[in-house]
Amino acid sequence: MAEGLTNQGVAGILNLSPQTVKAHLDHVYSKLDACNRSHAVALGFRMGVLK
Repeated sequence: MAEGLTNQGVAGILNLSPQTVKAHLDHVYSKLDACNRSHAVALGFRMGVLK
């Protein structure tokens, strides 16, 4: 996600369906209180989860 991949791109790498990726990302957004993909990535960097 931090590399700019779409849900379909992430799904292809992880051998998941795009719907599964979307469901997981929705949970991530909720847990981080992020409003979108970019916000979640920014929060991940701030929290030190992403480098």
